[in-house]
Amino acid sequence: MRRMAVLMALALACAGGPSAYGQETPHVEIFAGGMYFDANTNGSGSAVQNNVSLRGWNFSVSENINHWFGGAIDVSGAYANPRGIREFQHTIVGGPVFSYRKISGVTPFAHAMIGGIRASRGYLGASQPATRFTAVFGGGVDLKIREHVALRIVQADYQVTPFFNQAQANYRISVGVVLRWGKK
Repeated sequence: MRRMAVLMALALACAGGPSAYGQETPHVEIFAGGMYFDANTNGSGSAVQNNVSLRGWNFSVSENINHWFGGAIDVSGAYANPRGIREFQHTIVGGPVFSYRKISGVTPFAHAMIGGIRASRGYLGASQPATRFTAVFGGGVDLKIREHVALRIVQADYQVTPFFNQAQANYRISVGVVLRWGKK
């Protein structure tokens, strides 16, 4: 997965000159939407190894430096009530975003972000709340609706969390609305 993110970033960096741009580049993009989070319970110490499905929200702010590169801060929360125990996790991460803006009205992007995750007592069987390092690798596609509005038709991310002294491979899918301001 890491190799794919690096290759995608390099491909976007090398893609064509300014005359080929299919759309204006906004200075700031704000995303808000819903999220499905598939939490991996491997390493939790439970006798049954399976995944827990959580649902929640995802919010991010991106600033574009040029037509293909920018930075983002992403905040999310996911919640579930398996086994009658309320579980939740909140994540804040940041990092570079690589966008491909040559297709009119469609913007595919990739990102690689690092930060922290705060999990509740009971999250994946934890006996107490915990805060850990996390890394998120993924991307998605935005579809322009109006000059300053787009739909994020999909954002798919692979998230690594080190609970229970080993890394869990988690997946999250988000959809929502992107508001765009300014021009680069």
